[in-house]
Amino acid sequence: MAEAVVSAVLDQLVSIIGQQVKQEVRLVKGVKKDVAKLNSNFQAIQAVVEDAEKKQISDARVRDWLEKLKDVSYDMDDVLDDWSSAILKSKIQQQEQTGVGNYLPDKDGNKKVCFPIPTSSLCFLRSQVKRMGMKRETAIRIRELNEKLDVIAIEKENYSFIHTRAVKQLERQKTTSLVDVSQVFGRENDANIFINMLLENDEDNRGLTIIPIVGMGGIGKTTLAQLVFNDSRVKSHFDKQIWVCVSDPFDEIKIGKAIIEAFEMDARNFVELESIVQCIHKCIRGKRFLLVLDDVWTEDQEKWENLKYPLTGEAGSRILVTTRKREVAIMMRAETRIMNLGVLSEKDSWFLFSKFALFDRDMEDCEGIEEIGTEIARKCKGLPLAIKILGSLMRFKRSKTHWEEVLDNELWKLEDVKIKLFTPLLLSYYDLPPLEKRCFSYCSIFPKDYDLDKERLIQMWMSQGYLRGKESPEKAGQDCFNNLAMRSFFQDFQKNDESNELRNDGSVGPCKMHDTVHDFAQFLTDTECCIMEINEVKEEKEQLNTVSGFSSFPSQSHCFDKKVRHSTLVLPMKAELPSSICNVAKHLRSLFILCSRNATFNFGVLLPHLTRLRTLTLSRCNISILPEEIGQLVHLRYLDLSGNRTLEELPNSLCNLCNLQTLRIFRCSRIRRLPEELGKLVNLRHLHNGHCGLLQGLPKGVGRLTCLKTLEDLVLRRNINNGYFSIGDLNKLNNLEGCISLRWCGSLDVGEAAKANLKNKKYVVSLELDFGMTFEDTRNIQDEILILEALEPHPNLSYLSISNYRGETLSTRWMSLLINLTEFHLKDCENCESLPPLGQLPSLQSLEISYMTSVKMVGAVFLGTETEDNNEMIISSIVSFPKLKNLRFSHMNQWKEWDGSAFARKNTSLRIMPSLYSLEIESCDSLEAVPDFLQSTPLQHLSIKSCLMLSDRCQNGTGKEWFKISHIPNIKINYRYVQKDNCVSHDNDGSDNSLE
Repeated sequence: MAEAVVSAVLDQLVSIIGQQVKQEVRLVKGVKKDVAKLNSNFQAIQAVVEDAEKKQISDARVRDWLEKLKDVSYDMDDVLDDWSSAILKSKIQQQEQTGVGNYLPDKDGNKKVCFPIPTSSLCFLRSQVKRMGMKRETAIRIRELNEKLDVIAIEKENYSFIHTRAVKQLERQKTTSLVDVSQVFGRENDANIFINMLLENDEDNRGLTIIPIVGMGGIGKTTLAQLVFNDSRVKSHFDKQIWVCVSDPFDEIKIGKAIIEAFEMDARNFVELESIVQCIHKCIRGKRFLLVLDDVWTEDQEKWENLKYPLTGEAGSRILVTTRKREVAIMMRAETRIMNLGVLSEKDSWFLFSKFALFDRDMEDCEGIEEIGTEIARKCKGLPLAIKILGSLMRFKRSKTHWEEVLDNELWKLEDVKIKLFTPLLLSYYDLPPLEKRCFSYCSIFPKDYDLDKERLIQMWMSQGYLRGKESPEKAGQDCFNNLAMRSFFQDFQKNDESNELRNDGSVGPCKMHDTVHDFAQFLTDTECCIMEINEVKEEKEQLNTVSGFSSFPSQSHCFDKKVRHSTLVLPMKAELPSSICNVAKHLRSLFILCSRNATFNFGVLLPHLTRLRTLTLSRCNISILPEEIGQLVHLRYLDLSGNRTLEELPNSLCNLCNLQTLRIFRCSRIRRLPEELGKLVNLRHLHNGHCGLLQGLPKGVGRLTCLKTLEDLVLRRNINNGYFSIGDLNKLNNLEGCISLRWCGSLDVGEAAKANLKNKKYVVSLELDFGMTFEDTRNIQDEILILEALEPHPNLSYLSISNYRGETLSTRWMSLLINLTEFHLKDCENCESLPPLGQLPSLQSLEISYMTSVKMVGAVFLGTETEDNNEMIISSIVSFPKLKNLRFSHMNQWKEWDGSAFARKNTSLRIMPSLYSLEIESCDSLEAVPDFLQSTPLQHLSIKSCLMLSDRCQNGTGKEWFKISHIPNIKINYRYVQKDNCVSHDNDGSDNSLE
């Protein structure tokens, strides 16, 4: 949207002028007046652009004016970014000239200078000539664009735009105040009818029963399907339930893999449809299954038959389909069972609307607005999505006057079919500040049903300059995301665990955009964003297939031309990038490439053309070599290479990207080294290098990246003087936050470990300490105890993992101070004979202990009620593990006794694990019994796997331990339920096919 682009340019101007004043840099001599004029023009245009964007809906002339404004604004943003980059490069070069070179071994093991000091006068002369040429070029470009902007500024007077002032945004509640929409209004009868159709007895019918739900976008098809899918009667009736989100295009292989993965199988290596079909047939054979295919569009009979062929389970199996198109239901030959979903009644519409609009309001605040609210809800025509969107908008309208303004808005009177559908969304969108508008519209780059990760999305917003000028762009991005979530622009937030709660830190997991909301985002960015599917290698003219965002309307085709600024390319297994893309690639600011698992393409052909790119996502694109030309993308701020498991190294030219803010190489498992001059990336804020198992270390220059907030995986080298980043260098990175993983901690010097000063890094909330080593092991056990003590984290820590530790005790001084710790993993600590007193931790919710091969007894010390020398502890609480919900023990073959009763007998007021929800015990062959206190816990799920003695002792009705666990609703022993939803198996052979 034009308003977003204009705001970004003004932010750039402010930043540029600020840099000139602060750094006394004058890279563009003689254009001071042009810059002032430029600023004045943009300020004047910004005052009317909000009104212009509203009028463009019904006035094509205004729409054309805005298109010209956007084109000039984008070009000006590029010029200003070139200017800013030149200032930055000049600063970096000055630092190199006065600094001391950093040394790092090259591939042959020889020392090499990272930043050679330029002493040659010839190099200096060339640099000066280059700068002078850049000055002249920038001055000319600014003057030319200013002339174009002059014309646009004059033309604005032809449209009688209303000047608007920036309105201070009301303070809003945090994300934890997201409205709970677990209650579904007005669908009870529909749900009961549907459930009866799923459960009806048709044992004589061996055919496949297909039940489609048909209805327009936003009417609640998916919500109804979810309601039915999660009903307890449905869950107990079917042996297997599978949910697949289909959308457009209909990909049989992708859908087939999703079905296979629902059976907890790895489907990544399946390539051919035939092998997928055979695997599906084996998985569902003999099972009564329920398969939900959500959001089906295709009317292609052949594609459907390919998928339908293997779906022959037991009698009573069902396929539930949601679709907007009745033709889909007919194609599936389900004419007699089509369920046409109607709109909500006025009564239910008001109930749903009020749940959002009147959320957290006092009765006094509701006086005089309920009647208006009823009228607004009526205008939504019974569509639940529209009701939620408008209800979320009205939640922040405090006065009766504001409610009346929404009710009487002119948008309700427009006759255009698309506008009528999008009116509630437009009303909510126009109420957003410019920042939220530009961030929301950017989401049109993602395909439908794409899982949106908040952290990645915010970093992409940053890369586009949307959060420029903010003191903390990440915090501004979080606030923006939260506000959009509270407006119901995002939905389907993933829960933290089976207890269906938000994450421990109050945040939300990945989410999605509703199909209609996605259509709306593409409507807003019609000429700027394009999602293209590249067909299998064919003639050029047949190769491009634009995926329309408006599938509910007659198909539209976008022309992939210079107006497209953000593009997603979907590549099949055998594809080549058509040359026509190269012709317009120079205008792209975002490129998002999605590949099938084994797809290959020549990215190097396209790379030199992407000169204006800010955001590049090549995640899981099977890239083995990143071309040197990547260093020419001077505007690039976000580069995602994660999941490219064949990528072995990054080119040194990458270090020329002085604007780069985010580098993602997560799960690039073959990368051994990072570029030596990585320290030149002075704007780098996020280095996501987790799960790069072969990485030998980080370059020493990383210690100079003072902007760095994310550094996931730090490999610690034995010789800290060899030019690699050492743990002591962490002391310089005071802005680090989030997660840090320290590998090879056992190789540390105790004094060096203390220099890391982890206890002062209050924003690091997740810490992994891996003491394992990959070379000859000469570790001193006593040193490891001291090293662990020296690596004391800040009490703000919420996640801790300790693995491969060789010390004999884990009871460090600082462990009991972790009052905010919610999750703890303990693994492969082979010399520890006892577990630390974790029962004292007041916030711990999830605990996993595995491969503790020396532990024989778990008891009072673990509960925090007794010290290791058998002295009773004076504890401030009479509750042990007060908030623990999920507990897992695995591969502890020496563990014989789990005692939780000794201290309880002495102190009957003690409560143990009063919040326990799930318990899993696996491969603990010597364990004979579970503790008595389990009878007093609210345990809902118990799983016992591969435990020779305990498995027999916990069999229903016959096992000696059954009386301790019989109250647990769901008990699974060796992958088979012996009790599910309180239903006990009574098979003579002790098995339970019905509960499988």
